Amino acid sequence: MSQTIIERKDIHSTLKLVYDLRITNPKRAIELIQIVERIDPNNIRALGLKAQCLMNLGNFINAYRVAKRNFELNGSTASTIIFARACIKFKKFDEAIQLLIETIKRKKYAIFYTILVEIYFKQGEHKLVIKAAMSAIKLEPNASTFIYLAKSYLATGRFVEAASAAQEAVNMRGGHSDYITLIRTLRGLGRYQDAILIARKLVSISKNNNSLLMNKTLLAELLRKNKQYEESITTLDEIEEFLGDRLDHQIYIARAYCYIETVKYKLAFDFFSLAEEIINLYEITSEYDPRTRIHCGYIFLFERHKMNQILIPETLAQKCKNAKVFLSSINKISTFQTEDIEAAFRVIEAEKI
Repeated sequence: MSQTIIERKDIHSTLKLVYDLRITNPKRAIELIQIVERIDPNNIRALGLKAQCLMNLGNFINAYRVAKRNFELNGSTASTIIFARACIKFKKFDEAIQLLIETIKRKKYAIFYTILVEIYFKQGEHKLVIKAAMSAIKLEPNASTFIYLAKSYLATGRFVEAASAAQEAVNMRGGHSDYITLIRTLRGLGRYQDAILIARKLVSISKNNNSLLMNKTLLAELLRKNKQYEESITTLDEIEEFLGDRLDHQIYIARAYCYIETVKYKLAFDFFSLAEEIINLYEITSEYDPRTRIHCGYIFLFERHKMNQILIPETLAQKCKNAKVFLSSINKISTFQTEDIEAAFRVIEAEKI
């Protein structure tokens, strides 16, 4: 397609094609936009679509520049949304917040509050998330907003409100992540039986092997928290059979925690050690460092060893020392500077389902 066959009357149809391509083929979409720009350099729709394409390509600097120009030329609701999202991608959060707050003074639209919710959540400002989310929901209830609201209620220890918000998201959308958030809220309320029922449902409707593995692991952990240790271990056995020769550190950590609960400390130590070996071998990293749970386990076992002289390998003392160094590095060791080691252990253990 060339400029010679695209005249002004064809711009609309060309931009319609760009709109369809902006996600699936943003590079091709930009090529078409450049042809339109030769005809009409300040075409508002073309600039907005170009900013979206650049964001989809990960070119956040230029996306921000194009979106800002589009906003300055236009100032419409659409250009405001695109500019706000470009600011977020470019990590100019303060500019996005200021833009949205100023816009809300003139246009109290749910979408502006919803974007504010996303920004505040990224910043860990949970009280502001709750305030903005409530404003958005009042105008236009949305499942994603309810999930942000539920997570912020969780972060502030308001479990009843968190469960209510998560249930709204499940009712509206019923996605896997919605159910997972609901399970977390039920866990916070100590309603393990209800959480287990949902986890069993997720296992039964798992769409692929990965989701089946994740849902069964979640079920095993919830069963353990509900003191159904034998069923938890049986579920872990099923997972290991499913995995075959694959090694999974999460399964070994879950087993170790089950053995701690059933006072099988030697087995707990062995599985913590296996999990640690896998993590070190494959250099596994994640949002929640699995080594935290392992090191907490080592400290707990060492304290039990000192009190009860349980049969634990001599290497536990060194592992306990290493664990305290690791936990100090992530500002968790203060939790264990108390006489009640078991209570401290529960604080850390409760941080992850």
